[in-house]
Amino acid sequence: MSFLDDIPFDGDTSTPIEEIKLKKKAHVQLSYRDRYSLSGRVTPAQQTFYHYLAQGNLQARLEKEQQAYQAELNRQLLEVEIEALKKRQSDKNSQLEKVNAVHRSIDLMLEKQLDNTLNNYPLKYFADSRDMGHFKRIFSVLGDDRLSVSGLESAITPCKWLADKFVFFCNSSDCRSHFANQESKDLKQATNFLNVKGITALIPVFLVEQKVALQKDFLKQPWSRFRRFAYWTALSALFIGRREKRNDLHIVFLLAYLSVFAELMLFSLLSSVAKDVQQDSIYAASKRQSDFRVKAIESYQPSGEITANLMQLIEPSLHKIIDALHFNYIPAAQIFDSQGDEHQALRNIMSKAKAFTQYKMLSIAKMDEREDILELLKLANMDNATMQFLRAQDYNAVSIFHALEWIRKA
Repeated sequence: MSFLDDIPFDGDTSTPIEEIKLKKKAHVQLSYRDRYSLSGRVTPAQQTFYHYLAQGNLQARLEKEQQAYQAELNRQLLEVEIEALKKRQSDKNSQLEKVNAVHRSIDLMLEKQLDNTLNNYPLKYFADSRDMGHFKRIFSVLGDDRLSVSGLESAITPCKWLADKFVFFCNSSDCRSHFANQESKDLKQATNFLNVKGITALIPVFLVEQKVALQKDFLKQPWSRFRRFAYWTALSALFIGRREKRNDLHIVFLLAYLSVFAELMLFSLLSSVAKDVQQDSIYAASKRQSDFRVKAIESYQPSGEITANLMQLIEPSLHKIIDALHFNYIPAAQIFDSQGDEHQALRNIMSKAKAFTQYKMLSIAKMDEREDILELLKLANMDNATMQFLRAQDYNAVSIFHALEWIRKA
């Protein structure tokens, strides 16, 4: 606490002190270099998770290759065949070391560029200025008890790609098979079918899907893992909300997606900057006519270390996004801030949902270190009943249509 907090304040008291503190958090200047001073500690399990998000289980792949090599050696081979096999493996390892050296040099260039990019309006990697304008209008009305389908439709209509997403979703064969709904000829018919709760829940889903689609094929597998992380986090929150018999499952689902929007922005920023650095490096290597270096650069992906380092900025990034989206009826900033008891129930759902999803994905990848996971779950105030309940759920069996059915009926 600053000594300034102890000085009596006799000025304007129209804005609560807590809101002023949240505004300050939203306007913090992001910095890759100073990341550790800008937010709380990232636990070892979270660091492992962000490594996994970037690279999958890299250690398991290396061990599998080594086992395949050892199995080949163990076969009954002639001495000359064994020597040839060892020579091939040695050449392969030498080549891999050279490729890794090239990748490390690009990592260094990437880290230098990240600070420059973070200083230049990082929110553009969450959404461009036009979409941000649309999102501000849409998110500013979400959660209003007076909100009608027509009111939400009018807020969505100017954002053409989002309006088209709703119509396409309602007309998809999977949707019509699940709900037996009529064809939607326009946004009005689509929104009338989905109702306010369904529309509210789908908005963040479509936002994430659109961002992933814009990435093309660069970092395809990492983005696929992120998509699963976002949806499973929302599912975890939905499972808990249903167990607690909440009637605001659409808000729970929305907030769970919102909880990973910082990762979405930072991962998008990382993808964009890494792609630029990769292309610049290819151009430089081509000028030097270094075919090996060009090929090595083409296989480059940002390391798990850089990804985990960047994710240190999740907390201040999330406050920036929430502030930019203009929530008027959902106290999103307070829910994701660690202060106060007013929104403790929703805060507990969000922290448990996210922590469990990180644990679940690490467990599937066989990267879950027991002590690290216990610390992660303890910080999320995970209780044994909720833990066992979530472990019993079949996430792969719950499509977005099943989730939507639960949300619309709540």
